[in-house]
Amino acid sequence: MTARSLRPHMANSGFTGSWCGNSRYAYMITDFPQLAVKQQMSVVSPAHYALNGAQFVAERWGATGTLGSDGNKIHWSDGSVWERAIYGTQFSATSAKPPPPQYFYLSGRGYVSGGAPIAQISSFTAIWDDGTSGLSCITFKNTSSVTATRVVFNWPLGRNTEDTEDEGTLDRRGEFSPNVEIQGWHSVAERDSGQGHRDYSENCVRWRPDNAAQARAYPYLRRYGISVKRVEYADGTTFP
Repeated sequence: MTARSLRPHMANSGFTGSWCGNSRYAYMITDFPQLAVKQQMSVVSPAHYALNGAQFVAERWGATGTLGSDGNKIHWSDGSVWERAIYGTQFSATSAKPPPPQYFYLSGRGYVSGGAPIAQISSFTAIWDDGTSGLSCITFKNTSSVTATRVVFNWPLGRNTEDTEDEGTLDRRGEFSPNVEIQGWHSVAERDSGQGHRDYSENCVRWRPDNAAQARAYPYLRRYGISVKRVEYADGTTFP
């Protein structure tokens, strides 16, 4: 092996090992069989090196890490810091700043009303990094002149605009007066901080893989869509 082939490994090896964030379990940066960040043996973000190995890029988080001068800290581009974990994978982190988010947001494929007088105000879908679950929420309003009592949304998830890896239904029932916004959570952070009302959760879909194929696909989901399938009104009419 030549000296030239050793240099990239020597430059990059400082990032590998166990790191302490604010999670109960350590993050492991490993370069075998691929460069990635793992937690409890699950890949939470693929990664690559930048600046000839001087920086580490966690692709799913969109965060770039720089190794501290003593090799025991990673300073992330979002202002958080990881410290090297020494005593195994389970620990109590008291001094480290928060790590990058534990979830990632999907991009919207677009909203399809199908001609129904139901307007989307906002929506989001987030998938947890370990691929075990997710959360989708919508804020909408009834733009007809009659009170709606039921709105059924269809919610597909996929890796791109073409495929569907999982699909869910939000069957929302209540009294939805014309032109009144029916609020859901607007982000995971809003839900976690306790903002809004408890009934915001009624505008949400909670995701879990139903089989092994979905479990493998969840960490790689990138897009979601929403469409209106049915609307029922207080006067007995329906759409479609």
